[in-house]
Amino acid sequence: MKYGDINLGQIEAAINTLGGMRGFRLLLSGEMDVKEKTPRTWVDIRLGTFKTTNEILKAFKCGGINIEDMASMMLNNPAFNLAVPETNLKLVKMTTERLAGKDGMSSTAEVFAGARRYMIEDCLAEVGPQLRLLDLTGSKDIYIGMKPILCMDGIPRIFNLSESHFGTRWPRASVCRDDVLWNGQAVWVFARRKLAKSI
Repeated sequence: MKYGDINLGQIEAAINTLGGMRGFRLLLSGEMDVKEKTPRTWVDIRLGTFKTTNEILKAFKCGGINIEDMASMMLNNPAFNLAVPETNLKLVKMTTERLAGKDGMSSTAEVFAGARRYMIEDCLAEVGPQLRLLDLTGSKDIYIGMKPILCMDGIPRIFNLSESHFGTRWPRASVCRDDVLWNGQAVWVFARRKLAKSI
């Protein structure tokens, strides 16, 4: 064996870092390219604390948070689900350029492919409203790396958290087709992959 000084415990730790055996098999098959260490956790949030979307809308109102009409429609879309049971989720924050591995603008497909290379996963849609309520995003727009919700007009959208020049906080809806181009400095949030438990 080329690396004879590596023990089984170290091998197990490396496989866990890849997200378990699934990630390890993807790496061996060439479907995953380990570009660098998984990004550091930005924030750990709790999901499933609301039982209905109406509770989320009430929380927005109490917090002085406006919601764009299309974003409100996304909340009421059957594809929008709340976590059951409650769970914690670790989030990472990365720019389009870092995810796509190149300077300048990149497509949605390149952004999400980059997330796979970094071994981070799509967020649950609930992350959008929950993160807006935490008020951690500041004045810079943040796009939620999630499975797009197909809206009534047939266009897929994701949540975009923004703040106006007057300090008004919004959850908005952004078109998210595979061919949409994103600014290189646009900020995305994805979920850290949960490590597989040892048996």
